[in-house]
Amino acid sequence: MRGANGSSKPMRADMKLLSTALFLWLAASVPAQSDKANDAALLADFPKYMKSKSAAERVGQVEALAFVDGPEATRLLISLGLTDKDARVARRAAWALSRKESPAAIKALIDEGLTHRNARVRIGVARALQRRADGQGLKELAALIPKERNGPAKAAYLEALAAHESSLGNEAALASLETRDLPVLLAALDALGASGDVKVAPRIGKLLRHKDWKVKSAALAALGRLRARSSIPVLIDFMAGTRGRLLGDARAALMAITGNQYGSKAEVWQRWWDRVKDGWQVPETLPQKKADLAGYDTGGQTPDYYRIKTTSERVLYVLDLSASMNQFIRYQPRAKGGRKASRWVSTKRIRLAKKELIRVLKKLKKNTSFDIVAFDATVQPFRPRLVPATPGNISSAVRWVEELQPWTEGGAYTKEGWQRGETNLFAAIKWIFGIKGKGIHFTGKLKPLADTVFLLADGEPTCGELIVPDEILAVLEEYHEVSRVTIHTISFDLIGIGRQFLVDVARITGGTFVELGAKR
Repeated sequence: MRGANGSSKPMRADMKLLSTALFLWLAASVPAQSDKANDAALLADFPKYMKSKSAAERVGQVEALAFVDGPEATRLLISLGLTDKDARVARRAAWALSRKESPAAIKALIDEGLTHRNARVRIGVARALQRRADGQGLKELAALIPKERNGPAKAAYLEALAAHESSLGNEAALASLETRDLPVLLAALDALGASGDVKVAPRIGKLLRHKDWKVKSAALAALGRLRARSSIPVLIDFMAGTRGRLLGDARAALMAITGNQYGSKAEVWQRWWDRVKDGWQVPETLPQKKADLAGYDTGGQTPDYYRIKTTSERVLYVLDLSASMNQFIRYQPRAKGGRKASRWVSTKRIRLAKKELIRVLKKLKKNTSFDIVAFDATVQPFRPRLVPATPGNISSAVRWVEELQPWTEGGAYTKEGWQRGETNLFAAIKWIFGIKGKGIHFTGKLKPLADTVFLLADGEPTCGELIVPDEILAVLEEYHEVSRVTIHTISFDLIGIGRQFLVDVARITGGTFVELGAKR
């Protein structure tokens, strides 16, 4: 064929353009068709692979399905992922569900997941909705709280609302303040504190008379977050009649509301309040706090440990005894007044750790209860429970610490098959919360040894039931929700994953992170 002017060039040019467009269309459609084929294969094979005895393989299948959108993938993750008996698989399924984007997938997640007869599924769906940034499903969660009979599921709904700072469930959360179910009560306080509704502050304040210290701690945190003016005299009165860990929590709440730092003496706060209360208003913004290594309290009952101070009278010291603690560390010692010395000192990590711990033990006051736990691949406690700081117990503890040495001999293994000298941080964390023996699950009735913990480590997890930091942190969040234990962490010359793990442990539990050692 020829063009209108008799030339064939325009026609050849048109054909060339058409061929190029066809090629590009085919090139674009082949990957799309290939992706659809891969998705179909994943969906078809998922039930078969979820029968694998390997939890790691099942986790891999769940993670692969996270990138397949649509209601079919959602239903498979609900029916086979969230119901998996291994908590690691179920948690990963909740993560995968949180990534669904299509309206049909989200509708299946909410409509079918939240009405599922299996409580573990409802809990997993609540966690998936908690992870989402768009807030979808919160209205449905709030509506289900009064109807939910399963305690852990109700607590999961409330924690999801708290994470989104939503007030949608405030009516149900207020009703939950009357429950005897501790995890639900703590979650309700978290939700109310995050809601921003200052009208609920008086109801929360009444729980400062509760018999359980964990409830009082959660109530104090909620009042500090709400920042209601009416809470100030309530907190000052509470501070005047309390001691230990809760004294520090009350001070933190007053600081959060006012921005003032008047220490832990109620009479000082009362004098300030008497002077300003007639015209004082809660400031919209608080002054920037200076970087402070003094933890959440100053002028504490318990002597400071690596410059971290606390008012707690129930403390647990956890010490890393893995082989790497026999290595050297360069650090700047502190002179009187807390200032760094000009010179650097090199010493073995275990020597520095023992010296500081013995110093603290000798300064413990008689109304303090304490314990020490050393760990490598296994856990070695000084005593099975907290003991009073009597002269006899302190002398015994000092001798016990003096004899501690990192495990450096090869060829020795625990009964679980872990090599001595490795770092089993998860076992140490389980001990903190009173969980002994195998397994990572708990019934909601944790029995932590102390309300405040100091955890010193110089390496990332290398052995144990859980060694992936994110998996340990996910479990730690669940433990903390029902225990309210504060964990302060001390890093010895760590970089990378190990350092970040200790930073995250302190962040999750409301503790302070301190780092020793030369910067690299």
